[in-house]
Amino acid sequence: MGFSHEAISHISGVTTQTGLALSRGDLSIAAHLGAVILAFFAGAVASGAIIGDSTLRLGRRYGVALGVESALLFFAMLSLRNEGLYGQYLASAACGLQNALATTYSGAVVRTTHVTGVVTDLGIAIGRRLRGEEVPANQPTLLAILFAGYLLGGVTGALIYDRAGSATLGIPAAVTALLALSYSGFVKLRLPFLGGRG
Repeated sequence: MGFSHEAISHISGVTTQTGLALSRGDLSIAAHLGAVILAFFAGAVASGAIIGDSTLRLGRRYGVALGVESALLFFAMLSLRNEGLYGQYLASAACGLQNALATTYSGAVVRTTHVTGVVTDLGIAIGRRLRGEEVPANQPTLLAILFAGYLLGGVTGALIYDRAGSATLGIPAAVTALLALSYSGFVKLRLPFLGGRG
């Protein structure tokens, strides 16, 4: 709502908008949208550099990645309060980091910042079931929960944004900071009992 109707987490749409801007010769808009894409990409790169392997393993640096995501959202909120353009790039980087984090955490292709893939995968799973094929029992449920969570988040975010404006980003910034601290604390308590394996 606050990004000139640009969905900074939906890189397919932003890429389409970039192409449209280039076709009209509007280089300033194309450059801005290109920066949104690069920021999302940089967030994914940061996640890969922080976490590394895609195998879920206690002790990986998920807490660090969540902390970086929290900081990106916090600074995005501050920038957007002052109507700074950099807030959009910081928020997009946080989305890229979040998407990559979910993928490296789950070891599967699970996207948390857009739903095109979720709806596609849900459709495929249901279609396969209709054909009588075996589908992992929890896959359609997980995909449906992701879709419902995304929709609920959109409604909730819009309602809060109407009252709080860009300060709304403080909520996910605080939640990710809490998750980062909780995970880091959990790892410190659990790893000694697991023989220090990470």
